[in-house]
Amino acid sequence: MKHDREQPAKYEPTPTEIRQKCEDIQKRWSDHERKRRSLSQPTQHWIPPRVDLRDIDSWEGAER
Repeated sequence: MKHDREQPAKYEPTPTEIRQKCEDIQKRWSDHERKRRSLSQPTQHWIPPRVDLRDIDSWEGAER
């Protein structure tokens, strides 16, 4: 059975409301919690090893 009633609008907070709520939450943090959350881990990216193609026997250009 289909209803013709409209669905209530979905609430979406504004950026200002989100910022305010975050500030309210952060006010309750201890010094330890604030430090823990502010310390960011350095991002380490994987870097492939450097390989000299002349050292690879199966490389097509190895006989040059």
